[in-house]
Amino acid sequence: MLVKQIPNLLTGLNLLSGCIGITFAFSGNLHLASICILISALLDFFDGFAAKLLNAQSLFGKEFDSLADIISFGVLPASVIFLYMSDAFCRECPNSPEWLSYSAYFIALFSALRLAKFNIDRKQKNYFIGLPTPANGIVISSIPLILEYGIVNHYLYNTADFLVNSFPALLVFTIISSALLVLPLRMISMKFKSYKLKTNRLKYVLLLFTLLALIIYGIMAIPVIVIFYIFLSIFNLIFKID
Repeated sequence: MLVKQIPNLLTGLNLLSGCIGITFAFSGNLHLASICILISALLDFFDGFAAKLLNAQSLFGKEFDSLADIISFGVLPASVIFLYMSDAFCRECPNSPEWLSYSAYFIALFSALRLAKFNIDRKQKNYFIGLPTPANGIVISSIPLILEYGIVNHYLYNTADFLVNSFPALLVFTIISSALLVLPLRMISMKFKSYKLKTNRLKYVLLLFTLLALIIYGIMAIPVIVIFYIFLSIFNLIFKID
């Protein structure tokens, strides 16, 4: 049935959005590239939702989804960081080899490792191990968006501005970003088996925090939300609430 192909159609649009985003990035439109990452994230959410709703989950769909995610949340975000690194490196170290900027693509490499592990790990049905690639990509997308649409001189704006103008800071960011993808850290999954408060307390806390942060900070809330998600997952790992 054609209806059963809707999830794969959404996955294909996710991949196309990632490809278009790469074109935007190398054309100098990093904020448009970042918007493509966010569009891909929405499509990635809805393809999984549609697959469950239509009972159209399949091994093909799972593999196709991971291939799309490598582009949209691996190669595209890595390209954004590469362009920032290349620019910062040329200004700070004009007489040094620019190839060090290619270290940004470790984000793509570790995204691929994260997705490959997810596809063969049956443990990750109820939780994630390592930061999900869409979350990592969304954090990176927030940098150009904060600089384009954020409040000038706000501490989040100043942090983003410092980051993109410092090669060492970008290098440290790349290392942390790559490591979080593959660290054996149990992360909260936002998949709901039921909507009971008792079994989803931390999920509702995260949703409430996300809503409030977006209302207060708008687009600048994205990195704060992901950092809160990481710490909430560590809190859950220690106290085993959900």
